[in-house]
Amino acid sequence: MSRIVGGQMLLGVREKEVLRRLLWRVADFSGVEVLTYSIMSNHFHVLVQVPEKSGGLGCGAPAAL
Repeated sequence: MSRIVGGQMLLGVREKEVLRRLLWRVADFSGVEVLTYSIMSNHFHVLVQVPEKSGGLGCGAPAAL
């Protein structure tokens, strides 16, 4: 969750659409799966799933259980 400073209602229809598009671009770039999201006038919620990587962490350490 992220809130706008001071609780101001800064996200109008256009700003919400820009944030929604940016959310999907970042998800595509980072490889996470957006499970659900909600964008309100003064904050938003995003639930993502991070895919498991095969072969551990890539630094010689085993993957966490």
